[in-house]
Amino acid sequence: QIYPVACRDGAVRHILFRAAPRPCGGHVVVYEDLSDRLRADAREEDHRRSLMALSELLGGLSLLRELDDLCRAAVERAPAILGVDRMALWFRTPDPAVVAGTFGVDEQGALRDERASRLRVSTASLMGRVLYQREPVVMQHDVPLRNHLGIEVGRGDAAIVAVAAGRDVLGCLCVDNLRSRRRIDARQTDLLRVFGAAFGQFCRRARAEADLRRNEDQLARHLAQLRTAFEQITHALASTVAVRDPYTAGHQERVTLLACAIADEMRLGDDTRAALRTAGVLHDIGKLQVPAEILSKPARLSAFEMQLVRDHVQAGRDILAKIAFPWPVA
Repeated sequence: QIYPVACRDGAVRHILFRAAPRPCGGHVVVYEDLSDRLRADAREEDHRRSLMALSELLGGLSLLRELDDLCRAAVERAPAILGVDRMALWFRTPDPAVVAGTFGVDEQGALRDERASRLRVSTASLMGRVLYQREPVVMQHDVPLRNHLGIEVGRGDAAIVAVAAGRDVLGCLCVDNLRSRRRIDARQTDLLRVFGAAFGQFCRRARAEADLRRNEDQLARHLAQLRTAFEQITHALASTVAVRDPYTAGHQERVTLLACAIADEMRLGDDTRAALRTAGVLHDIGKLQVPAEILSKPARLSAFEMQLVRDHVQAGRDILAKIAFPWPVA
């Protein structure tokens, strides 16, 4: 059985006693000091629970897609699981000597928005060593800790680890134990490194998705501009025909409206409606090849003149066939 035993120095040791009877009477008592083993087992169990909690935290963070939401959630949720009091995230900028702030937790445990902050970092500084060499920096034994204004607010252990995605160091994670004065040991440093590596992958994905959304938005704007220009060119061509043939002015627009109305009744798609709208507006474009005096002639047309007018259909087809429409307009 294990008994707690108080020592002269005030420490409590846990001793395992075993008693075995002797053949000639009496007992042999053997004792073993299990204190170090029990503490090691307790540390292993704490580490296992921390890894499970960290895994659950990372699973929740992996669902976030916006970089700001990801950073805010990290500094709010991660300190309790990683066993630190304060946390701040800094990212590299296009200027290799400057890092940009995101969010952090101050000495009172309140969330701080540091997105407007910029910090110049040298390669010889502690943060620079992490950014350029990727090795975590752990400072122990009552390191002076400062707030965002540079004023010393207390002392405690601190650490800086890389936020990395593969071989790329995106930034760094700064933590300290200002309030609790707890030690930052090797196991806790390993947890911080694991978190920094996983969090870096989430940040890379969030940035890639943000770039994709920006590119999609830019492409959509360009397409809208092209569509507007295309419609303006189409109507300019149609208006040229209307000027040369005033007797049928408005005819192309009315045909277009009728065609689109029929398409609505048939529940055709937007792409088909766009094709019909373009074809309707341009369906008389072949009249550009018919002499204006024939189009505006007030008297009956001769057989030859009538044939010229009838040929405008083929002429229109020939004109439109040379234009790379996204639909079979010709």
